[in-house]
Amino acid sequence: MKEKHTMEEYLDAAETYAYDYAHQKIPIDKALHCLEEAEKIAKEKGIDISAKVNEIKKILKI
Repeated sequence: MKEKHTMEEYLDAAETYAYDYAHQKIPIDKALHCLEEAEKIAKEKGIDISAKVNEIKKILKI
């Protein structure tokens, strides 16, 4: 059974992956996936996470 992650877990993972990507340790895919999942959950719950998302996107340079 697949474990369901929280929005906060996805945001934390996206940030970690973004830093790893910035230091060329991993491809960008994992960071983008976690960002998308966090944004989906936030939208469902009506939570604004745009500031955190923008912060992570700056790290990714996108």
